[in-house]
Amino acid sequence: MPTIPQQEGPQIQDRGTPNVRFENKGTALGGSSGEMGEMVTRAAANVASTGQKFFLEQKKKADDVRVTEQKAKVAGEANRLLYDPEVGALNKKGKDALNVDEAVFNEFDKKTGEMEVEMSGDYQREEFAKARSSYREDMRKELNRHISNEGRKYDE
Repeated sequence: MPTIPQQEGPQIQDRGTPNVRFENKGTALGGSSGEMGEMVTRAAANVASTGQKFFLEQKKKADDVRVTEQKAKVAGEANRLLYDPEVGALNKKGKDALNVDEAVFNEFDKKTGEMEVEMSGDYQREEFAKARSSYREDMRKELNRHISNEGRKYDE
């Protein structure tokens, strides 16, 4: 029968690691590790800036939606005070129409004041104030015209 030759003693010997040197000649993307750190910092700043811009854009959109909702309520209140068949100022005739403006504006100011409390932030409040002022001025013109016409009819 054939025999398998065998050796005596350890066949693998421990050796020290070879003398390896590392020279930093740049990164895979080029440049030193310091330059790479600056690139990462700039990239992070760009991401933060983009995130902030996105947040501000979304906040403005939400503010605009809120202001638009409140403007619609102001318009509804102005229309109710002027045109409602039962309490609308423009449905008052003759003597009843002559002093209607004060009551209308007191009610308008009260209702829109309640609406303004619901606004948050300076931007929303400023836009709401502009809308309220605009509707108030339009109402004043319409009421003055109506009072003038009804006053002339009453005097005749």
